[in-house]
Amino acid sequence: MSKINSDRGTPRVSSRSDEIRVPLWVLLLAVAGKGLVLTVRWCWRHRVAVSVALGLLLFTRRFGPLGLVVLLVGPVLLAVAWWRVHARSFGRLARWMWGRVRLTFVYRRRWRPAMVRAGLAIRMPVSNGDQGTFDEYFPRIRSIRSTRAVDVLRVELLPGQTPEQWEEQAEALRHVFRARRCQVQAEAHRFVRLRFQRRPQRDTLTQPIGPAGLDTPRPVRDSRAGPGCVTDLVFLG
Repeated sequence: MSKINSDRGTPRVSSRSDEIRVPLWVLLLAVAGKGLVLTVRWCWRHRVAVSVALGLLLFTRRFGPLGLVVLLVGPVLLAVAWWRVHARSFGRLARWMWGRVRLTFVYRRRWRPAMVRAGLAIRMPVSNGDQGTFDEYFPRIRSIRSTRAVDVLRVELLPGQTPEQWEEQAEALRHVFRARRCQVQAEAHRFVRLRFQRRPQRDTLTQPIGPAGLDTPRPVRDSRAGPGCVTDLVFLG
């Protein structure tokens, strides 16, 4: 009886790939390259802190530890002297610097994720044939004004946005930026103001005020009497 093709045995196909031997120096080179890439990425992400640290190291090497102490203590003494001489202008500068610090380390770091989660960013799908990506557009923080208890951000709206959309997400923004309260105030056009209250403000009306001493008797001068004459004590009030 003749055999048909289906009766032929199927050749065995190995499911395991051939063993590849990689030299040790290639592994070490790959690990070193990956570490270098991660280090450069970390330095770029924290470029301000890295720049300050490198500047301090170079300054210490050039002028020694005493020069570093003078560099660190000198601005503090100058600030104290400025505050004692003209506290008003020093307060304006201090509030401006504090606002820049809050903007850099609090709001800019969490701004984009907060806008995406709250639905306040615009994401437009873009396809290049192989994969799909998104073009993202975010509202911009144009200015900030900070005090001890309140941060006020002036934000430019994206095309098509309304202040009502921001008012609906005020509670979500309050939780993202860890504030006690978030209020949205609309301007005439294009801008809204976000007011984040971080701590309770001092209320002068809550402090007790002592009586004015209205029942204390005082001598009253009578104009009908002669000069230097004082009438009897009377109670005013």
